[in-house]
Amino acid sequence: MTTSDGNKSEKPLYSFNSGIIRKSEYFDLFISYKRDNGGDHGQKLAIELHDRLTKDGFKVWLDNEEIGFSNNFEQRIEQALLHSKKVACVIGPEWVESPNCRFEVKKAIEFEKRIIPIHYQEFRALLASKKKEGLLTEKEWLRIDRPQEIDFSNPNKSQAGYEDLKSVCKLHDDITLQFNKILSESYYWDTHNRPKSMLLSGTALSKTKILRSKCKADEELPTFTALQNSFLEASEKVVKTEVTDKKKVYIAFSKDETEYASELNTELKLHGVTTYFDDDFSKEAETESGFIEQILNCETILDIETKTVTDKNDLRLNFARSNNKRILKITDATATKEKLEAEGQKNIHIWNDQLGIDELVTLINGDKAYNAFHSKLLGQAYEWENNEKNESNLLGLEDAKSSKDWYKNAEKTALEPQPNLSMINYVERSLAHAETLRKRKIGLFWTAGVAIALIVTLITITFVTMDKLAVADKKAKDAIEIAQAEAANEIDKTQKAANVNIRKAKLQADINIEKAQTAADFNIKTAQEEAKYEIQLGQNRAKRDIDIAQKAMQIKVEIQKGLADSLGQLAKEKADEFVLSQAKLNTTNKKTRASKLSLEAYDRIIDGEYNKSKEKADSAVKIYIEIKEDYETDVLYRTYYSILKNSTSNEEKELPVSDYIVKKRVDWNIVKKLGIDRDEVQIYTMKLSKSSSLGALGLKSGKIILFDTATYKQTDTISIGKNRVTSIDFNEKGDQMIASSVDYRFTIIPLEIGTGKRNQGKQLIRIKSLTRIEEIDYLDGNNTIRTVGGKIENEKGEMIKNWRSYPATVEELYKKLN
Repeated sequence: MTTSDGNKSEKPLYSFNSGIIRKSEYFDLFISYKRDNGGDHGQKLAIELHDRLTKDGFKVWLDNEEIGFSNNFEQRIEQALLHSKKVACVIGPEWVESPNCRFEVKKAIEFEKRIIPIHYQEFRALLASKKKEGLLTEKEWLRIDRPQEIDFSNPNKSQAGYEDLKSVCKLHDDITLQFNKILSESYYWDTHNRPKSMLLSGTALSKTKILRSKCKADEELPTFTALQNSFLEASEKVVKTEVTDKKKVYIAFSKDETEYASELNTELKLHGVTTYFDDDFSKEAETESGFIEQILNCETILDIETKTVTDKNDLRLNFARSNNKRILKITDATATKEKLEAEGQKNIHIWNDQLGIDELVTLINGDKAYNAFHSKLLGQAYEWENNEKNESNLLGLEDAKSSKDWYKNAEKTALEPQPNLSMINYVERSLAHAETLRKRKIGLFWTAGVAIALIVTLITITFVTMDKLAVADKKAKDAIEIAQAEAANEIDKTQKAANVNIRKAKLQADINIEKAQTAADFNIKTAQEEAKYEIQLGQNRAKRDIDIAQKAMQIKVEIQKGLADSLGQLAKEKADEFVLSQAKLNTTNKKTRASKLSLEAYDRIIDGEYNKSKEKADSAVKIYIEIKEDYETDVLYRTYYSILKNSTSNEEKELPVSDYIVKKRVDWNIVKKLGIDRDEVQIYTMKLSKSSSLGALGLKSGKIILFDTATYKQTDTISIGKNRVTSIDFNEKGDQMIASSVDYRFTIIPLEIGTGKRNQGKQLIRIKSLTRIEEIDYLDGNNTIRTVGGKIENEKGEMIKNWRSYPATVEELYKKLN
């Protein structure tokens, strides 16, 4: 018997698996026997078979002497049968009499285990008699009394019987193991209150349904139990009613770590953590297409690294790092953790039989408030996208502002899980829509207020003018009436005076008649002239008041006309503002549509649907061109490059020795002029532009410092990650820079011509390479990027490199594919 590290164990071979059975542990055979209590030699045969099968590499379960006296006997036997692929019954007289052995048979039948009868003496008549006595049920008797029994009744038949037993143990081994795993998961799901986290989804659900069909079609295979069917039905129901592609944890492990990873997977699921666990190590599963979708749909990656592993494939972890996934390293022992920490690795956690799972679950779940907000926003974005981006599902202004503050803080502090593009797009779209509605409401409110004020002013002026006209009209009428009354009064007075004078004249002498007559005539004429003067004066006053009223009316009309013109101009300006805001909203909708098409195109790439992906990407580019927006985006570049790589070969090419010369990395005189402490900043590489007075320093911290080579002044600082910058180059136009880093990635950086700064209006494009890049440059000045890496020395000791080319822009990719 050998241990996992290859050393021989000094323990006896027949330890009989008396320890606690792990949830991921499976046995090839469970041997049911009755301990000797007299002349029955079944125990001796059981121990002999256990030893021989164990030496031949089989894993066999056999109970020890103490199990019969333990308090949890039935649970121990039940779990042992649960984890065993097949059950062998060493049948003798006392075996049938034993309640423990009958319990084992009952459970084996319940779990649909294949029962292998082993006899070392005649047993058929014995079984039939025990059936009549009621010790065996009809079903138990039919499952035990099979014609395919293994015969050990004669020493001459022992070797042949043993070979038959090994053949039956190996029969349908892979399918039986898969059946056992589903049975165990169903059992633990049922005994732990049926948590949803244990249920199947995706490929695991599909494989299980296929397995059930196979078992149903072949009588030699075990039939699914009622518990397995309930487990499968519950899984299908959840898949139909809930989104189940999102998982809390992706478990990354090598083939040698399968048993440990499987045990951890089961414990996590029993504690409410949804996991993605795949023990398929075929060539297809080890490629990017075998795990991209699963890693993207998981919040945290658990990197399993135990003491038994000497080498492992890091392709999954590199992909997870390039997509900003949270990675926790899990190991099984303190010694392993200390060894990894000595190598400089961090964030390592231990889990084993002695250390509980609770702390690990708490670590995985992280900040509950943060995760709750993340899940809520993710669900809102998902619902919005799946309801044809209905504006009624967008956030209000305050919620959109707080959500933007949240995701900006998450990006700044590198909290996990990070918000994805769909969530960011949803928040930005909500902000744009809410701002448009707010401006529209303010414009309408302001227009209505101005209109109301103008109307009130107009009404006030009208009433005032009308009052003035009424007062002027009344004054004119009063003046005329007064003038007429005064004239009549004067006439009356004059007439009376004339009459008096006449009477006086008649009384005087006739000599005075002429004189009196003359005086009377004079008085009459004078009175008439005075009356005419007063009448004319009253008429002039009335005419003056009427003129004032007419001018007031004219002023009123002109004021009304002026107000009407002002109101019309104001209405026109507001209408122009509304048209402009509608145009902006339309542009925003188109930009959002283009962004969605870009994401859908990348999703098609993940599914391998390259033609459909290209259609959606082309549609996105056409929209960007139509609205005159920049389409040099990270998503479109990855999409088009994946399509190009699928349609053409981009194999690495050997670079001739003469074509590759290691350039001088840094001119320290320039660094000194820039006033930079090289020891503190840890400068690794330098590049000066050939077409402009622009230079760049690449730091080990993942930052790039841009500077003016004429004035030696820093113009900008750009971060491309947290890993060392290995190489930099500028294109001839001066509007783009490329930089590679030690984490197998290179970044395309847009520049503002003439300013020496990054163009903030365009995205950084990050590309993942399959090899570490040591040098990066432009092949043709502007359109093609060359990456160089993989140094090899030939027989002459010369340095040989491999190189690969990439289009420098999305526009270039678009042209190549169209």
